[in-house]
Amino acid sequence: MRVLLKKEWAPNGTWGDRDYDQAYGYYLGAAAWEFDTVSLAVVYTPFPLYASYTVDQSTGEQPPEDYSKPLSELVFGVPGVEGAAATYTGYFHDGAAGVRTLVLRLTKLTTICFGASTGELQLLTSGSITGPFSYLWEDGSTTLQRGLVPAGRYSVTVTEDATGAACTIALQAEQNARINVLVERRDTQVTLVASGGTAPFTYLWSDGSTLATRTDLQDGTHVCAIVDALGCSAEVSVNFSRLSYYFSRNPIPLRLDAGDAYRADPTSLPELTFTCQVLVEQQYLSEEFTAVGTELEQPADRDGRTSFQVQELLAPYLDYHVPAPAGPVAERATALFKRFFLRHAQVAGNPPVKGPSTGAEQHYVLLGGLSFTEAQARTWFDDYQPRHKPFLTWEPNDKWVFAGQPEFLYFQALAPTPSVRMLAELRFDDNTSQVLPLGELEGVRQFEVFCFGVGFGQLNLARLPAERRDKVVSWQVSVVDDDGRRLSEVRRYHLDRLPPATCRYLLYANSLGGMNTFVARGEAQQDAEVTGDQVEVQLPLDYDPLRGDTAVLERELRPVLKLASGVHLGRAEHLGLQELLLSRRVLLLNAGRWLAGYVKTKTVNVLDEGKRVPTLEVEFVLPAERQFTPYLPPAAPAAVGPDSGAL
Repeated sequence: MRVLLKKEWAPNGTWGDRDYDQAYGYYLGAAAWEFDTVSLAVVYTPFPLYASYTVDQSTGEQPPEDYSKPLSELVFGVPGVEGAAATYTGYFHDGAAGVRTLVLRLTKLTTICFGASTGELQLLTSGSITGPFSYLWEDGSTTLQRGLVPAGRYSVTVTEDATGAACTIALQAEQNARINVLVERRDTQVTLVASGGTAPFTYLWSDGSTLATRTDLQDGTHVCAIVDALGCSAEVSVNFSRLSYYFSRNPIPLRLDAGDAYRADPTSLPELTFTCQVLVEQQYLSEEFTAVGTELEQPADRDGRTSFQVQELLAPYLDYHVPAPAGPVAERATALFKRFFLRHAQVAGNPPVKGPSTGAEQHYVLLGGLSFTEAQARTWFDDYQPRHKPFLTWEPNDKWVFAGQPEFLYFQALAPTPSVRMLAELRFDDNTSQVLPLGELEGVRQFEVFCFGVGFGQLNLARLPAERRDKVVSWQVSVVDDDGRRLSEVRRYHLDRLPPATCRYLLYANSLGGMNTFVARGEAQQDAEVTGDQVEVQLPLDYDPLRGDTAVLERELRPVLKLASGVHLGRAEHLGLQELLLSRRVLLLNAGRWLAGYVKTKTVNVLDEGKRVPTLEVEFVLPAERQFTPYLPPAAPAAVGPDSGAL
């Protein structure tokens, strides 16, 4: 492409009637100077080759004028990029069929931290046009250099004062990537994980610490400044408090607050919402936390607050712990509890943008719950459990038991310790005693739950020498740490050596997640609830009488075992058995194994002031059967009959 700089016309002969030697007009030819935008050079076309023109004088026609491109008019511009700088070279006519140049170079000299006005722009001019110049930036500024500017697109027009020749150059001033901070809290530890920005990062807490991970924070608000390699910084505020645990059947809230700054100026975070993601560790101590469902999002209220409840998301990951019915038991009840994270952030703006700080707090959840009133009062967490260190049961501390009665206690560690063990102190009828250390477990973490067998059989008391075994009258148990310090309450079991002729045991889950034992003394009643479908058969003339006239399509038998405590229970024992009526997991001990079932719902008299409630009667419903099979014990010494495993 060529751009005309200058064109000059000159005569090139006449025309007219030669017979009469009459001239009617004349011819013109032109020479030209053009700028070639490819070679960036001036190309000369001599007279008369550039153009021709015929002038008719008889009509008074005027000849064309010479042309010279104005000095202020841009001939051609070449934009460019050199590293972090934008360049622009403008070519202008010099008035003498040549060109002169104005070269601009716009550079971002300093780092622009995300969201900050820390940039400095440098504008340089060169070329054959030497000024003086005037400057006009797109935002109205008229200075040569710009300082303390935020990220954005900057455009400036440079004009030669003498001629008005002007060039415009633009630069997109990018900012450093935003520093994002994950504030991760687990147990007594807080870790700041920085990303974005330009690594490496340094940390400076308000108390002078320079560590990314803190294990020594006290309850309260702590501020940390994070600086990247380019000097850009972010500040996070950590509201630290000791983490607790939750029961799965009570509300598990996440309360979020944008703070006083938002309440002072809500426009600072327009259209504010909060997000919450639940992550659960399905296999304990695997450190693999899996997102549960989709990320939740809720708008902030007028004060910049909101609250999530996540208990329903966690419930499917918990299950009851079922101990072995015989032998010593000392184990973590990992099915009962899970570790989980609540990850949350602020989102604001249109389009919505997630804030630079993300919180992630680790908690424990335990299968179970408190009553409607006590869950709200929080007495269990704030006073009762720290003060009394109870096992996870509401049964009375003194309990009469039979030698064959399975008994289990569930202990929750309220603080980490190297190890725990069950300590049993036996008492004999000659007023002597013996201490049995049992079931040591190591590496105890806060809020873990452990199951200990504490019945006569679970403590293996049958292995004592006969002269000592027959003298056992009671034992008391508690949990101690590796230094022998008691970590739990003391529970006492009194041995009843005269069990009834028939005795059945139900193991049932209590409201706190542990397992209690219900003893049904005396005779039981077993019913069979039989249901099914049958249809009448249309008989042909040659019917088979052995087939009858009815076809049985389905038969189902559901065993129901009617049990009773069989003795007059004390007030505390009777009221405590409300746990059995509420229990969602009930097992019957049968032939050394557990059989699953449930307690049938019905109205039960648990207290009648003025007279004693005789016994507690329950109906235990077992799984439906469509085929009958007696219990087949492993390595049975002889063939079994239909009464094997009878309820």
